[in-house]
Amino acid sequence: MARFSFFVKLLGLFACSVGLCAWLTLRDGRDPDYRPLPNIVEDPTEEITSPIPLANLEGIKGSLVIVGGGEVPDSVRQRFLQLAGGTAAKIVVIPTASDLAEDMLADQEQADLLLAPWKSLGVADVLAFHTRSAQAANDESFIEPIRQATGVWIESGQQKNIAAAYLGTEVERALYALLQRGGVIGGTSAGAAIQSRVMIAGGSTEPEISTGLDLLPGSIVDQHFGNRNRKPRLMKAISDHPGLVGFGIDESTALIVQGSQLEVLGGGNVTVMLPTPKSAESSVQEFDLKTGSANDLALLRQAATEGIALVMSKVEPELSRPVIGVILPEEDHEIFPGIEANADSLNQLFEKFRILLDDLPGISLNPNGPE
Repeated sequence: MARFSFFVKLLGLFACSVGLCAWLTLRDGRDPDYRPLPNIVEDPTEEITSPIPLANLEGIKGSLVIVGGGEVPDSVRQRFLQLAGGTAAKIVVIPTASDLAEDMLADQEQADLLLAPWKSLGVADVLAFHTRSAQAANDESFIEPIRQATGVWIESGQQKNIAAAYLGTEVERALYALLQRGGVIGGTSAGAAIQSRVMIAGGSTEPEISTGLDLLPGSIVDQHFGNRNRKPRLMKAISDHPGLVGFGIDESTALIVQGSQLEVLGGGNVTVMLPTPKSAESSVQEFDLKTGSANDLALLRQAATEGIALVMSKVEPELSRPVIGVILPEEDHEIFPGIEANADSLNQLFEKFRILLDDLPGISLNPNGPE
């Protein structure tokens, strides 16, 4: 009788865990109340639709290397080059963010300095690309270098200069097409901020919101983050745009995006900010991704869109794959009486039923992320 009672309890625990897993998993459309994430974030100042949907719950096409300003570490440049195809890469460097871009390109010595970091890594095919003319930005022959490129790097300056020159033009469409064919787009400082459609164009504690490129949909990117104490302005931006994920990137640090995998490389951290449930005391939840750590873009976007709390599992630096966190409503602090809702307890619970649950479609219980 005792053995039968134990079996009944075990069966009940299994049933609860199946339901919990299905609830925690990114749903695949079978739930009629499930709302898929939008591809495009509508900006309050101006609506521009990307010609090609860039992201879904699997992440983005191609790769992004988003640097928070300061000196770009050699390891970050080398990673960008690797994603672009190594020394056989065709790299286009865009200096348009600089107010002095025309003067820079007119001076051969300065123009050589612009391309020198890439040529020093053995890249033979690297060139500068710049205009402030809408006519040129829509000219097929002018944008041909981007159509042929395997990687585009956007330099620092004023992100508003980039937006003014290229938003709504064939250059913008060519950048999206580059990602679609598996290329990489990177940038530093202004070249980082421009990569989100809802763009922080300036401001101290009160962000000045404008429109940027939609390279990293569903997000807001801020740079020079810890170095210039920009936490308050990103927090305000996320509070005002509660469906988005905020990424605050320190100087000499890169957020690398491949598909749905997020990786941090460099000397600092990337602070992730998410909206919290309406019942929460604070409107924003935050955590840091450290150098060598990884996480999952689709999970973060899901948490931001649904407005639910995110309990992150700890990430060991040596892991090369993203670690999926666990989504839980903030008001639920226990999954069962006496069992605290944290990554360790959930992993222990899931381990008991790994063999059976791994066979269920759409559910992965691998604590180290998807295979």
